[in-house]
Amino acid sequence: MAEMTIAFGVTAEEYAKIQELARKASMSVPQFVKSKLVETDFSRTLQDLIERVKQVPKGSKFTIRSQFSEEEWQSIPKGVRLALGKQFYISVTKTNTLPGISPDKKDSANTMWYQK
Repeated sequence: MAEMTIAFGVTAEEYAKIQELARKASMSVPQFVKSKLVETDFSRTLQDLIERVKQVPKGSKFTIRSQFSEEEWQSIPKGVRLALGKQFYISVTKTNTLPGISPDKKDSANTMWYQK
């Protein structure tokens, strides 16, 4: 299915508010706005991941994939899995919306490990 682009203007104050809400939701501004208009696999899965990570014991190392059963992981479309990894990394390293979690290292399969 072809993607369509929607553009609209907001004031600086509106943008600042949207940006803060997106940061709190661990999403980019476009992802946040889209999630408010259309429920997507990505927004649903990201929120699910965040809830699961909150349950990880302090001091533990984990991957995003380890937070899902193999069946659940395989049911997530590959594009969503890739975007999930990118957004989670940004949430940990740049937006600081997941305090107490830090990137640890990448393994030989190029999988990012995190430390809580």
